[in-house]
Amino acid sequence: MNSERFWVSILVAVTFLTGLASGVLVGPRVMPPVDPGPFASYQTRLAEEFDLSSEQRARLRWLMGDYAQRLKAVEARFLNETAAERARIGRACRDTIREHILEGEDRDRFQAMAEGVASANGENDRG
Repeated sequence: MNSERFWVSILVAVTFLTGLASGVLVGPRVMPPVDPGPFASYQTRLAEEFDLSSEQRARLRWLMGDYAQRLKAVEARFLNETAAERARIGRACRDTIREHILEGEDRDRFQAMAEGVASANGENDRG
């Protein structure tokens, strides 16, 4: 009976050590890398310069994520506010190409191409 217990213990120990070794060797390759978040180099520099604790680093990572989201919201609002102006400039550019650069039947081909691009981009007003 003791002999069986010994061999079962050996088998359990070998299985455990094999799993541990596999986890240590294969785990980092399987796990996705940790996303350092936005402004990673800035975060790293602050953390090193001021010897931030792990809690301070976590708060800084959250703050930089919030900052990046707020910047994206401003950029999106700016793009929405300027959409009509950008469309007007694009139409003027297309008109100039058609009227002053291209000649003859190239103008018709360009017009068809420009209309295809405009409809693909969701522009309805060709003005």
